[in-house]
Amino acid sequence: MRHFGIIGYPLEHSSSQTYFTTFFQKNRIDATFEKIEITEIQQLTSILAQHPLDGFTVTHPYKEQIIPFLDAVKSEVGTVNVVKCQAGRLIGYNTDYIGFEQSIRPFLAHFESKALILGTGGVAKAVAYGLQQMAIPYAFVSRQKPECLHYEQLDADMMAENRLIINCTPLGMFPAIDTCPPIPYSLLSAEHILFDCIYNPLQSMFLQKGEPNGCTTINGWQMFEIQAQEAWKIWEKG
Repeated sequence: MRHFGIIGYPLEHSSSQTYFTTFFQKNRIDATFEKIEITEIQQLTSILAQHPLDGFTVTHPYKEQIIPFLDAVKSEVGTVNVVKCQAGRLIGYNTDYIGFEQSIRPFLAHFESKALILGTGGVAKAVAYGLQQMAIPYAFVSRQKPECLHYEQLDADMMAENRLIINCTPLGMFPAIDTCPPIPYSLLSAEHILFDCIYNPLQSMFLQKGEPNGCTTINGWQMFEIQAQEAWKIWEKG
């Protein structure tokens, strides 16, 4: 039997265990998948000693923090969301950008605008890499980093120039479902596309606030499914 898991904190929002357990049962794969919460990345070594794994996914807040603990990284994204454990070595990959790119691309026919990435963490970097592959200019928006745009700068001109807005923050994720990024929602129009990397809930407050203005709204479920499928392709090779 092979053993897999997800590492992050907290994990109450994650559907990975349910998804992979169902996948293993449906395909008659002799494997398990468990949630492993760690409160700091330094716990990784001891946790893996207690829970020997063939591979694991990585979620908030460790997609960047985990890199120094890996023996190799096969990704140009700068963040890792999938780790393969092979012959005592930990090898990192990124499948988030594949999930984002494949799930957003059908909505971008004849799209000729710029994008705003809300947040600067691991998912944000994967989204940025996906946008690069599609040749879509983008800017990061952050409340803290001085080198990024700040929410207060999102005026009418800025919102008109950037008609694709991607939420890569945890705002709105279960259980804090009544929160959302502080963009000027009144300046949204039917020409805007709102993409939320969150999939729990499926209709986040961020997406709900775009609907009265006719925005196209996309949740993160398909992105989640695709990145999980790509993770299994990596692990399946053994």
